[in-house]
Amino acid sequence: MDIILADTDTTWEITSAVETPPVVVYRHVVNLEFSTGGYADSINVDPESSSLAGAFTPQGYDALDNAGPIQASKGNGPGGTVIVSFDAPRRIKKIEMDAIANADAPVSELTMELYRMDGESIADQATYTVSNNEEIVDFISAKFAIKAFDDSQAHVSIETNHLLAVIVQSNPTGPRMGIAPPAQAGENNEIVEYFWNVPGEITDPADTVPADKNPAEELAKALIRYLNDQFNTVFRQAKENEQPPSIPGTIGIDLVFESDAPCNFDATRFTISYSLIRQRSSFPYQGVLPKEKTIARFSGNALKTEEVIIQLPKNAEVLSARLKTEASIGGEPSYVVGNALEPLTSSLRTGISITADRWIAQPVTPDKAVSINGLALGIMNLAKETELLVQLQEDWNGQPSGRKLAEARIHSTILGERTWIRISLRDSIPLATQPCWILLKSAQKTALWFTRTGDFEPVQVLQAAQEKAPLTKITAIKGVEAYYAFFSASTHGREHQAPFELSMDTTAIPAATMENDTISFELKDPLNNKLSQEHGGALAGIPFHLSSPFPGMVTIYPPRIEYTLMEL
Repeated sequence: MDIILADTDTTWEITSAVETPPVVVYRHVVNLEFSTGGYADSINVDPESSSLAGAFTPQGYDALDNAGPIQASKGNGPGGTVIVSFDAPRRIKKIEMDAIANADAPVSELTMELYRMDGESIADQATYTVSNNEEIVDFISAKFAIKAFDDSQAHVSIETNHLLAVIVQSNPTGPRMGIAPPAQAGENNEIVEYFWNVPGEITDPADTVPADKNPAEELAKALIRYLNDQFNTVFRQAKENEQPPSIPGTIGIDLVFESDAPCNFDATRFTISYSLIRQRSSFPYQGVLPKEKTIARFSGNALKTEEVIIQLPKNAEVLSARLKTEASIGGEPSYVVGNALEPLTSSLRTGISITADRWIAQPVTPDKAVSINGLALGIMNLAKETELLVQLQEDWNGQPSGRKLAEARIHSTILGERTWIRISLRDSIPLATQPCWILLKSAQKTALWFTRTGDFEPVQVLQAAQEKAPLTKITAIKGVEAYYAFFSASTHGREHQAPFELSMDTTAIPAATMENDTISFELKDPLNNKLSQEHGGALAGIPFHLSSPFPGMVTIYPPRIEYTLMEL
C-alpha cells in the first residue's frame, strides 16, 4: 500500500509564518492518510520501499507584494531617494523601477546606487551599484536608501510610487522535517517529533540531503512510533472502558517542512510504502477484549484435535505470518523423529493382534543417528484394563538379540478407541543407523497394533520354548509395518516434528523453528490459499487445527500477520 505525494519534480513553498515568540518560523504542511481497513491493529512503514528525495532551496519573492512571506516598507528619503526597510537583514536580489517623469533616459537605462543606513543617516559611500531590474550578486541589508541616475550619470529624483518591486532571496535556515497530529482549522500543528534537520543557513541545496542521514528511513521510524502510539491509545481506552476496541478507518498524520526563513522544498520522489498488521486482534474477541493467547488442552487418551480461529479481512493479501506456540506436553521436551504421528482415523481397520503368548517384533532402522527419550505405538484395546509389555532390543543377525535397551509396562482402561500410546524413557538412548527392534506383547487382555502395508522388512512373531528361554522366530509377516514413532530431546529445529500437528483443512503445516518448548509456524501460504476463496472486505474466520495424542497443553499466541488490502 502506497501514499504517493510526488513522483515527478514538485515544489512546496515553505512560506506560512507561524508565530512562535521570540522568533517566527515558516512551514509547509503535507497531510498523510493511512488506511487501516478498519481491522488492522498496527501499521508498518517500509523504509526500503519508501522514498523521500529532494532538497530545501531558496525562495525568491517580492517584498513589496502583500502576498509575500515577508514585507518591506518603503518611504521617501532626503534628496529624492527612496528608503526600504525590513524587519531583519535580507538578501536583495533585484530592484525594479517604473518610468520616471523627470528622467531623460528610458527606465531600462536607469542606474541605482544602494546605500546602507545607520538609523536615519545615509552612508557617505554607495555599497552597491546596479542597473534597473538587474541581478544583484551580494547585498544584504535591513535598511537601505536608493538613489537613481540616468545614462549621463545625472541624479534623478525618485519617490515611492516609482519603486515597483524589491526581489528578496531567502535561503533555508535550520531546515527540518517533523510530524504532528492533524491540526484543527485555524490552529497550528503541534510537532511531536522532528526526525530530520540541518543546522544553519543553507546556500547549496546539496547540503540539505546529507549522505549519512536518509530522510525516508528517519521518516519511516518516526511514523511507526507515532502510529504505534495511536493504536496503543485505542486499545488502552477499550480496556479502561471494558469495550471492544474501535479501530479508525484511517489515521491522519501531518508532515511538516519547516525553516527559520522562507524557502522551498523541491521534491523529486516522495512515496510512503506501508502494510497493515493484525496481531492483538488475530483471535476473535471473546466478550469485550482481544485475547492475548489461547490454550489447546489434550487429554492423552487419544489423538485429540483442537480448533483455533484466526480472523483476517477477506480482501487481505498476506505478506508474512508467523504463529508462535509453547508446548507443555508431559516430561522433558521431545520431538517426533522418523515416522510421523498419523491420525488414527476410523478408516484404519488392519493390525496385528497382541496377546500374552507371543511377542510381535517390529524392525526399525533409523535414517540417521539419533538419541531418543520416548516412543509411541498406535494401539486399540480390545478389552478393558489392558496391560501391555514393550521392549526395545538390539539386533543380532537380523533378529532381536535379547539385549534390552529399554522396557516398560503400559496400563490402559480405554476400550475400542484408536490411540497413540506414548512411552517415556527414563534415560535417553542413542540409536545408530543400525537395525533395532520394538517388541510388544500382552500381560493382560488383548489389543490391536495397527499396521500399514508397503515394501517393509517383515514383522516377526517370536515365542520362547519355556519361560526364561531365548525368543525364537516362529513366523514373519511380510509387507506390513506396525504404527510406531520415536521421540528425541534434540533441538535441531527443522529436522524434527513437533509433539503436535498444526493443519488447515487437510494440509499439515510443518514447524518453521523449534527451540525447546517454543515452536513457530509460517502461515503466509496457507492463509493466502484460504483467502483466495473468499470475497468481499469483511472479516473471514479461518480455522486451524492442532492435534496431539499426548497429555498436556499448547499455548497459542496471536500470530503476527502483515498484509495489504486488495481493491474490491
